[in-house]
Amino acid sequence: MSEKEKIQRVHESAKLQSLAMSDVLARSLLEGGSMTIDGQRYCLSMFGHLHKVKKTHTETTKMIMSRLSEKLGIKIDTNEIIRDPKGHYLNMLKKMESEMIEVT
Repeated sequence: MSEKEKIQRVHESAKLQSLAMSDVLARSLLEGGSMTIDGQRYCLSMFGHLHKVKKTHTETTKMIMSRLSEKLGIKIDTNEIIRDPKGHYLNMLKKMESEMIEVT
């Protein structure tokens, strides 16, 4: 199958999902790339058909934590938690210990 035919197949697959794309984007997908539209990632199957990619655990966790942050009105730094969870919680515990007041 020629590259032109492969690009045509990508365009047809995109039309089935009501998506439009340029030849440059189609080539990028053929080379193993992915695209994100409205928060949904797409890539090509081994047969050249466009399909949705399931979100990774990290992406799902960030989404849930940001929703909780908005609903509860608490500032949560999801990037810090994902990057260094142990350090984040140790800092949080130190802060809580310094704020604790002994009651006798």
